[in-house]
Amino acid sequence: MIWILAVVYLTACSDDKDAPVVDTDPFLPVTQLEIPKRQLVGTDITICGKGFDAECSVFLQLNGGDTFSAEIVEVGGDSLVLRPSGELEAGFYIIILKKGDKQYRIGGINLYSDSLNLKDMEAYAVGKSSDGLGFYPVSVSKQLKGELLFSIGGAESEFYGGLVIGPTFYHASFVSRDVFEDPFTRVYDFFTIGSYDLESGEQETLMNEERGLVGIGNIDGLLHIIQFDKAENLYRLKKWEDGEFIEIKSFTAGGTELIRLNSGVFLHDASRNTLLMGVFDMAGLTESFAWKLDMSAANWQLAKFGGTSDIDYNFIPCGEDIYVAGARSVITDEDIGIETYTSYIFKPQDPSNWSFNSGNLISTFENSLFISPCYNADKEVIYLISEDDQTINTYDIQKEQLTGGKWVNSGIYGLFIFNNNN
Repeated sequence: MIWILAVVYLTACSDDKDAPVVDTDPFLPVTQLEIPKRQLVGTDITICGKGFDAECSVFLQLNGGDTFSAEIVEVGGDSLVLRPSGELEAGFYIIILKKGDKQYRIGGINLYSDSLNLKDMEAYAVGKSSDGLGFYPVSVSKQLKGELLFSIGGAESEFYGGLVIGPTFYHASFVSRDVFEDPFTRVYDFFTIGSYDLESGEQETLMNEERGLVGIGNIDGLLHIIQFDKAENLYRLKKWEDGEFIEIKSFTAGGTELIRLNSGVFLHDASRNTLLMGVFDMAGLTESFAWKLDMSAANWQLAKFGGTSDIDYNFIPCGEDIYVAGARSVITDEDIGIETYTSYIFKPQDPSNWSFNSGNLISTFENSLFISPCYNADKEVIYLISEDDQTINTYDIQKEQLTGGKWVNSGIYGLFIFNNNN
């Protein structure tokens, strides 16, 4: 039944209100273009528009790759039916229309397969639909999102963090509620931590508690969590081992309350410092800080470093190097509350003793708010998700710049988890 509906979607030009309509370009020979977003590999593609004729030819260019011809099997006054080459693989393709001696890029289409090979996918990602949070295999270079592997939470659930350790994906989600008091606050409630075996598909719920989760992370190959005990004003670091969370140590943070972490719990092996970057509550005011917990010291204490900052940071482990992604908001019009963002990439010489003012800045991106950075070791790039529209941008750490081929409106808003990222 779903397949039949998909055929109607691709062949009904005038009735399809969901198909993306490309803005008319005065230089394009075709107007009122309607191109389907997705199409099964090996089936015909119907493109609607006025201006197609028998002299047209069409090519499909794999994003950043080869170009293939597409046979035109039918052409009419308001539509064109293509039969792509049987050599095509799943991926995002740019549609090139050739008319006379000129070529025009008229749009793009995602060709998907009903038998995707997971080995061809570069990553795992968390996305959200009307049904709730889901976990998917994805390929950023091909701009493909595979079928849902499992559901993390329902429609009210929000993703809090995740990581891969060995063959296991650990994930944390929560349900928030707004407290309409003075001051107005958002309370993070009903935390759930679960695991998913990437090889067997087995799932397990590790924790389901109302309050207190601050962050999750990987320390020495084991899942660790930090919880805040509000009654005792203590943080508790726990590890998951032999089927239970075992408390390792409790510590304080000088009277402050850590509300959330940006990049989880991260161990900087060289210094044996566990580094935290997040948002703290300071006497009713929230500010971003970088903190470190010296695990080699006898008396553990969260120590702030880097100074107070209005920049939200994320650590990005990249092999032996540590990068930092940051974003700063600026109010450009206080009367109507217009807010713009600038994003940054840093490469600190010593991540455990570093601040924004100390330099190490390598890239700046105006009017951009990038979140959830993740490193792909095979390609030596960092993927950055734009919070505004879930566009996925690729940052080449060798060239120190964004590269082309960004994935627009990916439907992925959470953390990328790569196969090679432990």
